[in-house]
Amino acid sequence: MAELAKAMVMDRTTLVRALKPLLRRGLVVAPAEPQSNRRLRVVLTRRGLTKLDEAAAHWATAQASFERSFGQQQAAHLRSELFRMTSYLSER
Repeated sequence: MAELAKAMVMDRTTLVRALKPLLRRGLVVAPAEPQSNRRLRVVLTRRGLTKLDEAAAHWATAQASFERSFGQQQAAHLRSELFRMTSYLSER
């Protein structure tokens, strides 16, 4: 869980709270890890993969709108700055 939280630039407790509705809706599962009772692995279910595909289509539409609004070059620059900021925060 700590690895995922770091990759998402979130603290672990916030990530756990965000995952609870996904677990309840059956979009992800957290199978038991026999090697360690402290490590939690989260896996997308088939239903979760379907939702991810739906979300990807919406994301692509939003990205196209973003590029139309700002232009391709400015949109790329803004994305680059956002990634730079999140990388900086994840290193802290």
